[in-house]
Amino acid sequence: MAYVGIEFESDGENDAGEIAIVNKVWLTPMKRRVHWPSYSQPTKFESALRSGEEPGDTWMLYPVKRIFFETDNLLKARQKLKTAEVTSDVQSDTEFSEKRKRVPPPRLSYDSEEESVATLPRPPRFSLDKVNQQSSRQSYSQPEPRSSPSTHVNKKNCFRTIPSSPSSCADAIPSSPSSCADAINRQRLPTRSPLAVRGEERENLDSKVVVPLLLHIKEQNNQILSWIKKQSNTTVVHGTLPDDIPVKFPLCSIDSLTVLESYLMDDGHLAELAAYFSSLGGRDIGSKTNIILKNIFNNELAQLYSFYGSRGNKKAFNDLRVKTVIIRAVQLTTSNTTAEEISAHIKVWLKHAPQRLSNSLQPKKNCNQGI
Repeated sequence: MAYVGIEFESDGENDAGEIAIVNKVWLTPMKRRVHWPSYSQPTKFESALRSGEEPGDTWMLYPVKRIFFETDNLLKARQKLKTAEVTSDVQSDTEFSEKRKRVPPPRLSYDSEEESVATLPRPPRFSLDKVNQQSSRQSYSQPEPRSSPSTHVNKKNCFRTIPSSPSSCADAIPSSPSSCADAINRQRLPTRSPLAVRGEERENLDSKVVVPLLLHIKEQNNQILSWIKKQSNTTVVHGTLPDDIPVKFPLCSIDSLTVLESYLMDDGHLAELAAYFSSLGGRDIGSKTNIILKNIFNNELAQLYSFYGSRGNKKAFNDLRVKTVIIRAVQLTTSNTTAEEISAHIKVWLKHAPQRLSNSLQPKKNCNQGI
């Protein structure tokens, strides 16, 4: 954390500007102006200084005449600030002559039994004429016009107002340090800071950009939901076969399968047939797949196919469009099911087709032997 000793611009030709320690983050990029906290309590100012608090909307900008030093040690910064009160050279640690008068740092005493002493942060001294000029350049409301009172700093670092007439003297002097700071803020600070104006400009920009963007996103979401609803309505499971189906199930020959393949070249026919077969039921992926296959093929036709057709001169089931019908029908009633999972059950069903055919013919063989 870097601390910087600075001197503020003076409001008089022969009057030296105030000096203070500020956090480096309070300086503008060109280091020609500094943001000054609006806190009247010393503890809050000390906390903001140590933590490097970011300038707020209520902070005031003051011009910087020069920078004395920059250090990472706050204690060392305070020592250099004491040096700066008696000399302008604080870059070295050279000891000064004891004859030079050292001005003690200003203290503020509170009336209490414990006699607690705290240091009140010193806002820079700046004339109201310059504040008015700055406020007109920044396009925010002007402070109240200055009358005869002027401001100065007493030995206790408390800003007081010197009235133009003795009768108003008692009213012009604050009764406590906190009221003193409040009086300074009322006299010096404009009603709105430049940062507050920039904040309002950002809010206006956000309202012009963000609000239309949110409305556009909302409209897109409505369109997406409408499309999803429309898609769900088009995939309703039907319980009857299409009227123009050219074959009868289960298929018994390669010729009927060829006719079905030609019929399925139309994607609409494929979707309608998948919707029908998805309504046949089944408790899981395997049972659904087996029921659909049983209703499409008889065992005599199924034994002529294997999934890839690589063994026993069998035909490739993977090349048929009816495979897509089966996979899509199972996926309509089982979410998050992959084609690979369904294909695995198809492979098993085709593999056992010869055994099922043999079992279906076995009772007829036994019956003929018994005659």
